[in-house]
Amino acid sequence: MRSVDDRLHKIASFARRAGTENRTPKPVSRGANPVAVGPSLFSGDVLAIPVEPTTIYETEHSVNLSDVLSKAKKRRARKRRGRGQGSGLGKTCGRGYNGAASRSGWSRRYGYDGGGTSLIRRLPKRGFSNFLFRRKYDLVNLETLEARFESGDRVNLEVLAKRRILSPVHGRLKVLARGDIKKKLTVVAHAASETARQKIEAAGGKLEGLEPPRKKKRPPVGKSAAEKSAPEKGTAKTGGAKKSAEKKSAEKKSQAGDKGKPVKGEKNP
Repeated sequence: MRSVDDRLHKIASFARRAGTENRTPKPVSRGANPVAVGPSLFSGDVLAIPVEPTTIYETEHSVNLSDVLSKAKKRRARKRRGRGQGSGLGKTCGRGYNGAASRSGWSRRYGYDGGGTSLIRRLPKRGFSNFLFRRKYDLVNLETLEARFESGDRVNLEVLAKRRILSPVHGRLKVLARGDIKKKLTVVAHAASETARQKIEAAGGKLEGLEPPRKKKRPPVGKSAAEKSAPEKGTAKTGGAKKSAEKKSAEKKSQAGDKGKPVKGEKNP
């Protein structure tokens, strides 16, 4: 059985660790008949123990910054390469033995397929895309113009950017027809949908500065379809063959010269 001095020393050390001298103890339930521990345990040199204790006292633990930082991991731990085979990233550091990928300075090119035909070349190409030469617009709807402008205002891309309604990216403005408009506005835009144009004009406003429509492809320069279908002059069976025969005989006469020799196919005079 422990002596009174041993128990006093244990309780005093617990009180020092918990800091009960300067803190208000917090009651915590610990079973049916716990032992009472608190700042009023000592009465001179004699240990004072309550007759019927009901609670034990603990102090609140203050959160320290080191406790928070120990739990929170800001960065993922890096892979330590070349530090033995047990890590799986030992001798070759995860690069393998041979090939370009094991050399320094190598990076995989986009679409590279190990020297074989890349996927983009194996896939068939069909259809049409205007991705390279399409026109991009900064869009605004009629409901925005109705809410942010007053009747008689002039709307253009600079005004919209100044009022922070949109942030110009493409430098062209297009008006779309979502919502209704009842205010008389002068809208300067590069393009507009047909419905948006009708709504603006119906409200008494007008649309200015629209881009001209794209030119339609013209047929190639040459004979028209009517001229191609019509027969050429002198191609009829009656006149065409006779003219070609006369032309050939004239060429033969010029080749014969002044010798007076009869041309082949003609009779002597």
